[in-house]
Amino acid sequence: MANYKFRNSFVRTLQIVVAVPILVFTIAATGFAQLTAHSGIYSISEPPNLGILQDSIRSYIKSGAYERGIAQVIDSAKAFLESRYRNVKNPAIVLDIDETSLSNVGFEYRYGFGFEISLWNAWVKKASASAIRPTLELARWATQRHIAIFFISGREQLSANLSDDPTVINLKKVGYPQWTGLYFKNPKQKMTTAEFKTSVRKQITSEGYTIVVNIGDQYSDLVGGYAEGKFKLPDPMYFIP
Repeated sequence: MANYKFRNSFVRTLQIVVAVPILVFTIAATGFAQLTAHSGIYSISEPPNLGILQDSIRSYIKSGAYERGIAQVIDSAKAFLESRYRNVKNPAIVLDIDETSLSNVGFEYRYGFGFEISLWNAWVKKASASAIRPTLELARWATQRHIAIFFISGREQLSANLSDDPTVINLKKVGYPQWTGLYFKNPKQKMTTAEFKTSVRKQITSEGYTIVVNIGDQYSDLVGGYAEGKFKLPDPMYFIP
């Protein structure tokens, strides 16, 4: 097995259990029962097996339930946005990038849902992540109504020239319309993802925008205020505190 680190092995495993409790935990628990319910074998309680969890996540994605869940949340976000944007000054939406605007399922499958920064940056530099289709359609819908779009990402900027950055290239390649702002997290900053994203939303608000909708796949994308509607997409693959 390749030697790479989980972003946080405990919280990633915990997220896997929590994120899709009905499907993942049921399958994992069933597998556990099948493995231990043998006559004459003594065993004790233990966490769900990682291999079983990985297989259950792949099954969840392959079944289409993952995409349907994303579409359901985006539909709710759109309905909220449509009900509010005419009634506020300078309406805006904030979008996370990974597993919100761009899909990295290929990377996650390749490395068994693990994470190592050099492998991740090599993936990002390819600028080959596919669009999360419902999010892309929402962004296009918002642009047609002159609603500002801001991306706030935990990714780091990999090119000194923003227009040459692979994330910018990737977003444009898959069809995202012109955005008002894109913010990367500086790895040298001594703040959590939640603190970083909250500070950026505060800045956007101070510039006169009303963030009507904030969408992300992690709770750390959404906590901290400075947004009216907060919408979390399903993500059984990892957890970022």
